[in-house]
Amino acid sequence: MSEEKRRAILEVLQSKFPKEVVLTEKLPFAYCKDISNVKAIVLGCDPTNNLKSQNLKFAFGIGNKDQKLNMFFSGIECNLKEIGLSKDEVYIQNLCQNYFHNVTSKNKKWAKASAYWIPYLIDELTIFNTSVPVLLTSSYLYNVLKLGRKFPPSYYYECKEPVPIPAEHSKLNRPLIPFYRNRRKTDYHLSSGNWPEYQNRLKEIIHGKLRNHF
Repeated sequence: MSEEKRRAILEVLQSKFPKEVVLTEKLPFAYCKDISNVKAIVLGCDPTNNLKSQNLKFAFGIGNKDQKLNMFFSGIECNLKEIGLSKDEVYIQNLCQNYFHNVTSKNKKWAKASAYWIPYLIDELTIFNTSVPVLLTSSYLYNVLKLGRKFPPSYYYECKEPVPIPAEHSKLNRPLIPFYRNRRKTDYHLSSGNWPEYQNRLKEIIHGKLRNHF
């Protein structure tokens, strides 16, 4: 996505949600080491963080010299390792690429603001084959991107509902995979050992054995 497009969205959002949106000079870029080697897209909500840093070079603070900022991606990186991936084999981006004053869980306007970014993210991801799945790191993403009936995370992690979520049920027109990093209440982190069947299913999807079936 060009910087002109991103700035245009930011200006629209700032006019629509002036109390929520931070008007900054720079927005984080997507992280991708090698486009030709991408096996999945890791999607976050937005770059807003509890350290109030608005100077991230890449999504999730990847490559930042501040170790505290690097910790934002650590849980996701652990999940990636559980399915045989490294951060150098994925494309890492946020749905909302702008900063907000409040983190997603405290941002009551986040869902409405995210709608402005969806068409632009679809365009940005056209560099990848439509079979490349999107790993959703938060239920907030699931709630705004899933078309039709919504299910609790346990339905997917217990394999009661098919994974990946088919592209025709996705606003991004791509297969969606819940890939949560939540360690509170119900632990959906793959390293917990709670979801071996789900973990094996994701390995089969990511590494091609099931890629032709969706």
